[in-house]
Amino acid sequence: METGYLVSAAVLAALFCLAILVTALLWRKDRVAEGKRRNYRLFLIVGAVMTPLGVIETLLFWWRDMPLAVRLQMVCIGLLFLAIGLANVGRGKSG
Repeated sequence: METGYLVSAAVLAALFCLAILVTALLWRKDRVAEGKRRNYRLFLIVGAVMTPLGVIETLLFWWRDMPLAVRLQMVCIGLLFLAIGLANVGRGKSG
């Protein structure tokens, strides 16, 4: 197995573990303070930043002949965050 695959698998596993940890912390925080609302604008901003960076990264990795699964990770995460932010534009904290 090539080193590039191992590195991308390790990064993907670390991001997955981090996402689980953040989800658990947010779930616990929501149970403690039911009155607080999420800031969905942050999802919109992060998605708007990560999507173009992901496209640039995809093009750079395409020139290095990396597999598609490695190239599209940041684009997919950026599009997901962008969709969450756009779907909840009027909800959450307002300023």
